[in-house]
Amino acid sequence: FLHRLITATRAQQVVLAAGHLEEEDGEPVVNGHLIDITDVRADAVNDELDSAVSEFVGQRAVIEQAKGVLMQLYSVDADTAWALLRAFSADTNRKVRDIAHCLTAAASADVTPVKGRAPSVTRMLERLYAGIPADDGPR
Repeated sequence: FLHRLITATRAQQVVLAAGHLEEEDGEPVVNGHLIDITDVRADAVNDELDSAVSEFVGQRAVIEQAKGVLMQLYSVDADTAWALLRAFSADTNRKVRDIAHCLTAAASADVTPVKGRAPSVTRMLERLYAGIPADDGPR
């Protein structure tokens, strides 16, 4: 079992308890060990946090690029572009980062609509998710 202990100096330690129940002179006795895993656990948590932060930074860049695509296509500001991404995410139960990847990939492949002829954001994103290029007529 995993336990957190607070030492007399107020330091926190994480220990793993392992033991078994025995009987001595008709009385139950617990014998076992406490294994201090504080450092090992801290290292694992730090590695996981480093990985999560790196992934977040990478995802954030794609989201910022997607906001830029929406800002250019629909002549909106950054806050509105972010709100559009969030709204589509909420309406379709998709992660914002996945929507951003789809939108930036479409922009890189030049399959987003032309500015001024773009359909609604929802229609455009639904079409891009379905693999259908822009429906804004000839370029």
